[in-house]
Amino acid sequence: MRVRGDDADPFSQGFICPKGSTLGEVHHDRDRLREPVVRRDGRFVAVSWEEAFEEVAARAEALQAKEPKNANAFYWQAYALGRYAQGISVAKALAQGIGGKVKAALETTIKLAPKHGDAHIALGSYHAEVI
Repeated sequence: MRVRGDDADPFSQGFICPKGSTLGEVHHDRDRLREPVVRRDGRFVAVSWEEAFEEVAARAEALQAKEPKNANAFYWQAYALGRYAQGISVAKALAQGIGGKVKAALETTIKLAPKHGDAHIALGSYHAEVI
């Protein structure tokens, strides 16, 4: 993979940022992670995307219990559950009550941090998907 600017583009005139120009090197880096991993017993272990998002949601829920005013703990739970739900069937997500958990976590995030822009966008997207 090689990344380069398009000289014919009227906006960029072929310019790309240094980060974009090295995308090919990053993609082919032999040390790049190619699957999700979680730390277990001090070691990183490869897991499925479902398992990774479940792990994030569980850790966020534990952080909520420890720090109930931490808005990001609620946001990350909503994010992880939302991503997890995208990987399973709609029927399974509904049976697990994921939609309600995501909505409640986002509403709590906004209550604790009214200027949390990502939570407002995510809650708007949640409502748009429901409609």
